[in-house]
Amino acid sequence: RELEREVHGHFGLIYHWKAKKPVKKPVLFLAHYDVVPAGEGESDAEYKARVKDELLDSKRLLDKNLGQDTVYLAFPYGRYNERVLAICEQVGYKLGFSVRRGGNPFFADPLRLKRDQILEREMETFAKRLETFVEFSLK
Repeated sequence: RELEREVHGHFGLIYHWKAKKPVKKPVLFLAHYDVVPAGEGESDAEYKARVKDELLDSKRLLDKNLGQDTVYLAFPYGRYNERVLAICEQVGYKLGFSVRRGGNPFFADPLRLKRDQILEREMETFAKRLETFVEFSLK
């Protein structure tokens, strides 16, 4: 497969992978932004405005170029705070993924979901994590 890179502004990147055979529309795309804490030369209001602009810009680019409503966000390094979560809701994100390992109960906050990195060498371990029920004799 050939990878094409498209640059938007200073930091926006969109990658295109061309399949050998035509496929249906993709089912999952994630936006990304960098968390820089407020206090490094900006007020709380400036911080919130900057984060909102970054999230809106990336979402608009993905929505426009992919012809979809992007609602999933992967937090860089799993970092977020209450202000970021509130802004995510405002701009239309429905699910947020950290890098914390583990499962997500049905009542988990949809913007604070855990996820696992799946490496080829860890497939057996990952498959074991998917096991929900284990047979156990009561005798």
